[in-house]
Amino acid sequence: MLGSCRWIQTCLPLLALVVAVAGCNEGEPLPNGYHLFFANSSEASLVKPATKGGECLAGPHVAELGHSGAIIFGRIEPKAGLPPHPDHAPGYFVIDSATDTKSTGLERAAWLDELKAAGIAAPVLLPPQRVWPKKY
Repeated sequence: MLGSCRWIQTCLPLLALVVAVAGCNEGEPLPNGYHLFFANSSEASLVKPATKGGECLAGPHVAELGHSGAIIFGRIEPKAGLPPHPDHAPGYFVIDSATDTKSTGLERAAWLDELKAAGIAAPVLLPPQRVWPKKY
């Protein structure tokens, strides 16, 4: 009896941790080898490690992200007091992960038009901490 109590005391916190971590991710993983890379708690970038050598394709301040099929979409918002990254304009972006083509720096209306043309009528955006897989 005493041994089973120790097992519960040891395993229950681990089980709770696994459930909590698994519950932080929503939906399917990003398509075609894309990952989120977190340089720190406020800098999330979209990278494709396998074919692009970890090149940052969107970021480093991805504020929201979503995907449908091969299309990855989101919004880049520079942090207060920091200049925007010269290669990644603030605003909305759309990436076709099958061809690695991207549109960045879009206004919301243009972004919605581009997504609608790709067959995405109602995009759902999540904070990058809720999207997977992640690289640290």
